Amino acid sequence: MRIVILGAGLAGITSAWECLRDGHEVTVLDRAKAPADFTSRANAGLIAPGHAFAWASPSVPRIMLRSLWRNDQAIRYRPSVNPRQWRWLAQFLGQCTADNARANTLRKTRLCQYSQSRLHTVAQETGFQYDRNTGGLIYFYRSSQSFEAAAVKSEILSSAGIKIEALDRDQVIARDPGLADARDEIAGALFVPTDESGDARAFTDALATRCTERGAAIHMQTEITGFSKTQDRISAVTTSRGEIEGDLFVLALGVFSPVLSRQLGFSLPIYPVKGYSVTLPADNAHLLPRYGGVDEDNLLAYCPMGNRLRITATAEIGS
Repeated sequence: MRIVILGAGLAGITSAWECLRDGHEVTVLDRAKAPADFTSRANAGLIAPGHAFAWASPSVPRIMLRSLWRNDQAIRYRPSVNPRQWRWLAQFLGQCTADNARANTLRKTRLCQYSQSRLHTVAQETGFQYDRNTGGLIYFYRSSQSFEAAAVKSEILSSAGIKIEALDRDQVIARDPGLADARDEIAGALFVPTDESGDARAFTDALATRCTERGAAIHMQTEITGFSKTQDRISAVTTSRGEIEGDLFVLALGVFSPVLSRQLGFSLPIYPVKGYSVTLPADNAHLLPRYGGVDEDNLLAYCPMGNRLRITATAEIGS
């Protein structure tokens, strides 16, 4: 079967790999210059079923409201005149109930666990080096109040089979001496030994190369403009390279997916969120934290990647 995958990010390239393994003919299209050149380029790098809480929760409307005049909120909302933002926001806020938050967290956790299991399979099959660290992740807190609240909140993840260990200050430093300089600022942490980290772009680049070696055609710098249909089925995708025919089409364009889905009569409830990321070189990699994790009270994620440290923060809606 001829399968055309729209998007060469992490989702698109892993989809290509799975289709190739199943014996299909695969073509991947993307307007970027290289795979993983947008959302997958410099994300947090954390693979974290142990942090799979749904964003939509009872506290989020207050956080978004405060973000209108404060810049220290985990989620920043920037109002827009775009009606699609308002429609998406209404749907999002409609999910911010306790019951919905619990149900969505459990769904998200199951999806994270499945995704991680597939990652393990691909990593074992390929042997890629992508600064992978399977030792776990540390989520630390700077106040006893936030630490205690997090321990209670994490019970929902424990009920889904996630192993979570509560660590006091001394246990945190014993587990990760790289956090020793922050010892007096740490009240405690939750450690999830099955969480892990890695460089998403390096993984995607390597897997794209392997897909090409297995016969996939990956066309970068290709603008995707629409579809050709025969009766009620898509027969081809129209691009700057002309029409590319296929039997099945996979839409993996992230925040750009709704632009194309609307041509087919589907309105996907996806709206872009901006994150901030910096990757710093380290002359002495042994001084970096041993594990990735999150400084929960400052809302910063950190991830050691070989001789680099990546720091990410903030989710900004509407900028």
